[in-house]
Amino acid sequence: MNKKSLLVFGGILVAILAAIVVIGVFAGGDSSSPGSNPSVNTPAPVTENEYGAMCITVSAGENAHTTKNFCWQTFDDYTAGALQYIETGSSADLSAAFSEANSQKITTVNSSSEPMSIFLPIGESNLKNPPLEEKSGLVHRVWLSGLTPGKTYAYRVGDKTENKWSEAATFTTIPESEKTSFIYVTDPQGFTQSDYNIWGNLIANAAENHKDTDFILNLGDVVEEDANQNQWKMFTETVPDVIRNNTFLSVAGNKDKKSVMNHFTFGTKENRTAWISGYYSFECNNIHFSVLYTGDNEKDLPKSQLKWLESDLQNSTAKWNIVLMHKSPVSNANHYNDAEILALKEQVIPVIDKYNVDAVITGHDHYFFRSVPMTANGPAECTSEEITIDGDTVKMLSDIKDGTVYFMNGSSGAKQHNGKIYESEGVYPDEAFLTQLPSYSYCTVEGNRLVIKTYTADIEGNETLIDAWGITK
Repeated sequence: MNKKSLLVFGGILVAILAAIVVIGVFAGGDSSSPGSNPSVNTPAPVTENEYGAMCITVSAGENAHTTKNFCWQTFDDYTAGALQYIETGSSADLSAAFSEANSQKITTVNSSSEPMSIFLPIGESNLKNPPLEEKSGLVHRVWLSGLTPGKTYAYRVGDKTENKWSEAATFTTIPESEKTSFIYVTDPQGFTQSDYNIWGNLIANAAENHKDTDFILNLGDVVEEDANQNQWKMFTETVPDVIRNNTFLSVAGNKDKKSVMNHFTFGTKENRTAWISGYYSFECNNIHFSVLYTGDNEKDLPKSQLKWLESDLQNSTAKWNIVLMHKSPVSNANHYNDAEILALKEQVIPVIDKYNVDAVITGHDHYFFRSVPMTANGPAECTSEEITIDGDTVKMLSDIKDGTVYFMNGSSGAKQHNGKIYESEGVYPDEAFLTQLPSYSYCTVEGNRLVIKTYTADIEGNETLIDAWGITK
């Protein structure tokens, strides 16, 4: 083979290798992936418990200080669902929590159990869009109230008739304090275990680096296929310690839709709106969170939900008001001109303006976006300055005159937006850029100051601060 032929052959080989890389990157859909190496930080298989609970999650009710809500699924042969809990000294003190010696201190609560169809892959489960078979199952819910703020409890779920229980985990009620800290992520969605390894690495590092976190917020699209129970299991069981030992509040996205309500329990036992219609609110210290449901791909929000939002904001007496929703009415990326986004802009922003909401936190677009404080009529008056907080430069906004910051921090999973950023009418960006790596935000609210720092992380867990901003009021 002559030199020219070698060069041609080498060029073809490079092209083939590049194509293989591109196929791997885009296997997750129309967004790019930061890549994943299943041999790096691949979690060990989760130990099977004697009790066959799937996807155990802990959420909060309307008052995050004194309530905890639980959700899990089983096949329909476990009908006597229950939860046991006991106050414990620390999150590590689990070995003897449910021993016979503590039997008088253990509280047992029966679950509310309803039929649900559980769809599992036929054959190989770690595939994109595998065929699914339906099995009869149950979704179990428990609402705990009257808990003591700032206390740690051990808990387990099980079948009390058979005396079979899951492994013990812990939950901690949020203390009544001037400071609230939470982690915000969005769109961890994936098809395969390697996709969820990326999510698992990110959230495990985030939880380790911010141990004062009171709860974790997800802004939608936990999975790619809402019916596929295996994807829900990968989400919860790739990092089971993080999921089961933290309070996790989720917003329904356009991928997971109302399946979210079969995997998390929100609101109260008496009010079924939260886990049937998908919208709810909760309070933590001096913050009121209003959660909207935008997952049904309809053009307009139902009038009942808009009426609820207005009533919810009108009745809030909290110092800070934050609205959470998957689809953002303010965006200049790939979904900026979708019919439902334009409709949301017309429907929701006037209500946000009317009640002077501080921030709207969203997902869906898989890129970083932060608006200037704004209303439907344009940018709002405000002042800004850069200050140092814990060694980081933070852009602080103050003296905001009737304006709201619209914010999304990228994607916490494998799928990253790889398209364009557009000019969009009625959108006023302060920062807008593609991230290309999974990201999360660490948020603190203390007194009259809100601060949000956003980080990206590579597959080895190396973090980079990409943005820091806040509001003083």
